[in-house]
Amino acid sequence: MASIHAAQSVVEFREIIRRHGTTPIGWLESLGVLDARMIVSHAIFLDQHSWIRWPDHEDLGRLVSSGCSGGKWVSNTAKASPIRPSCRP
Repeated sequence: MASIHAAQSVVEFREIIRRHGTTPIGWLESLGVLDARMIVSHAIFLDQHSWIRWPDHEDLGRLVSSGCSGGKWVSNTAKASPIRPSCRP
């Protein structure tokens, strides 16, 4: 198992977009590190977060389909922000 902190701030989100042309989660996916052995901590500022205003909403799907685990994943798209402790079925 390995772990990484990602998508923790708006500044990080914008900087990864500037440097790599994709979201922090999209960048991790492109590096091939999102898999069942990875724990992604935080991931608060996904592309669907209301503060981000990113046109595509693919980050949560990327996390879930990768099979990785996570903690404190918050989606700000609903009034009751769900917390996803794990992506595994």
